Amino acid sequence: AESKDLVMYSIRNELPRDLRRRMHLFHRYRHAHNRDADEKQVLEKLSKGMQLEIALTRHERNLKRVPSFKDAGKDFFERICLAVRTEFFAPNEMVYREGDYGDSMYVLAKGMALLQFRDGGQ
Repeated sequence: AESKDLVMYSIRNELPRDLRRRMHLFHRYRHAHNRDADEKQVLEKLSKGMQLEIALTRHERNLKRVPSFKDAGKDFFERICLAVRTEFFAPNEMVYREGDYGDSMYVLAKGMALLQFRDGGQ
């Protein structure tokens, strides 16, 4: 149903063929790799303590690899692990442009990212 909605949306909005193709590929990739699709619905039925334990189990190890978090304490990791949400990006998708307002922090869990600056540096 979601795939059909995507097709109808792209046709209705007269999106270019290449963009429609990329949307379709991204949808297929996300569907194939998104184990977290119903995470919110599952977790909200659990106690707060169990939600915290699951969040720490899933995210703490990866977050401890962030140099800025190296010396952070237990309380910090408890708060940040509960706030983590998984996002998927298509290959070559622009996640952030230098100078844009930022309201999120991304920690790469899988894959690769390229940092490219306005002056052409990487």
